[in-house]
Amino acid sequence: MPIDDKPNAEPRGEREDVRDEERIHPSRLDDIDKMLVFKQWFRDDSRHSSKWRTDAKGDFDFIAGDQWSTEDQQTLKNQMRPPIVFNRALTLLKCVAGMEINSRHEINFIPRSTEDSAVNELLTGASKWMADECDGENEESTGFQHANICGMGWLEHRLSFDDDPQGKYIEEAIDPLEMYWD
Repeated sequence: MPIDDKPNAEPRGEREDVRDEERIHPSRLDDIDKMLVFKQWFRDDSRHSSKWRTDAKGDFDFIAGDQWSTEDQQTLKNQMRPPIVFNRALTLLKCVAGMEINSRHEINFIPRSTEDSAVNELLTGASKWMADECDGENEESTGFQHANICGMGWLEHRLSFDDDPQGKYIEEAIDPLEMYWD
């Protein structure tokens, strides 16, 4: 049976009136019921973050210079006045972003004992090399700017085998509007 046949079906074990010890955990469900649980979780998470998403879109628009409401733009147009924007918010955002860039800290692995110092020096060097190879500092700054704009900044750290069969370390900022949390 296709999963979409029951779009609002409640999977077994997910009802509110069921005690925790009586719930069936998703890992123990068959594939169809697992998908129904995951879809319901996504709907719940989407509903939970819908106001934030609306506000975040407005925040990004505001920083991009779209600061006039449609009604105000129409009023100005009727008065034959241009909707001029002096984007001071972007200036302040760039100032804070510059402070983050100038006060960036390095990651250092500190040994717990003197026997661990060689391993920690190797880890520190590997961490710096990985960040240099993937332009990690710029991605971290982008995530920081996203957090300043809308309150959420997300980074993804992964190994990619698309271009290099041995794996390439990737660190990239993710658009906050793509992310859902529970």
